[in-house]
Amino acid sequence: GGPEMGDGTEFRRARLSYSGTLYEVWGFKLEYDFASTGANGKGLTDAYMSYSGFEPFDIQIGNMKTPFSLEYLTSANNTLFMERALPNAFSNGRKMGFLASKATTHWSWAAGVFGDSASAKGGKNDEGYGATARATWAPVNDGLHFVHLGLGLDYRDTASAGTAAFDSTAESHISGVDIVFTDDIASVSNYYNAGLELAAGHGPYSVQSEYITTKVNRDAGKDLNFDGWYVQAGYILTGETRQYKNGVMGGVKPSSVVGEGGTGAWEIGIRYSSLDLSDGDIDGGEADSMTLGLNWYPTQFLRFTANYVDVLDIDGGSNNNDEPSIFQLRSQWAF
Repeated sequence: GGPEMGDGTEFRRARLSYSGTLYEVWGFKLEYDFASTGANGKGLTDAYMSYSGFEPFDIQIGNMKTPFSLEYLTSANNTLFMERALPNAFSNGRKMGFLASKATTHWSWAAGVFGDSASAKGGKNDEGYGATARATWAPVNDGLHFVHLGLGLDYRDTASAGTAAFDSTAESHISGVDIVFTDDIASVSNYYNAGLELAAGHGPYSVQSEYITTKVNRDAGKDLNFDGWYVQAGYILTGETRQYKNGVMGGVKPSSVVGEGGTGAWEIGIRYSSLDLSDGDIDGGEADSMTLGLNWYPTQFLRFTANYVDVLDIDGGSNNNDEPSIFQLRSQWAF
């Protein structure tokens, strides 16, 4: 069997954010995470300035999310489940760079060039670079119903490092165990990600799915292909509607608030996800998992979540044939 996951507690995120607008067209955002559980530990998450005075598009400069994947771009405050699905392994996270974007009620686009993240360790002489673009179309978006289609493309040059690595936990951060992983793949010159997005909402019902494929180009050895996908559905028992705006999923605002005679909003969800990190001489493993979730929103700013994750199978890799199950709880305060 694989490593013991055990049990534990943590501050998943403890972020302080400050944002504002100057002279109507200049904007800024600074956010610091005091929790040490992120990809790079404590440090800056968002740190950028923006300008919206150009007619065709807005611009951002600084450390920000790269525009790839509907689930990744959805705030962690608003995702249906506690952790993102297995294919989030292909996300490049936040990076320093330049972004141009535009969003309306029915469509959005974003494109940028990026270096490394502001909190990355090590030297900066040859940190690599990347380019990312995403476009979305919402033919239906009236506040109660929406249909979302999206396409994302992502390129990353590894520069002098010459390596790339992909991994995923069992959709549980606190376990700290990667159930599938590649370690560092040597002789990598660059890699590409391509993603398809589909989502829809009808009153209290919502569905969401993505497929992501990755091609890793190597100077020595066979080029590699990895991929992953997920599909999820949610239902708000108390009748509210999950919000959607500018090509990104929003949260749930309860129609009746606890403390004012109400019961808050209650939501259930189910997700199936798959990730394949095995190809050629790389045996990172293939995993499939199912997650069940229950969310309670006493107010707009409070959320309590329970998730049960069942890893149905791991084929290959260091955790071959393992089938861990995880039950996890979270309380969240965001304002």
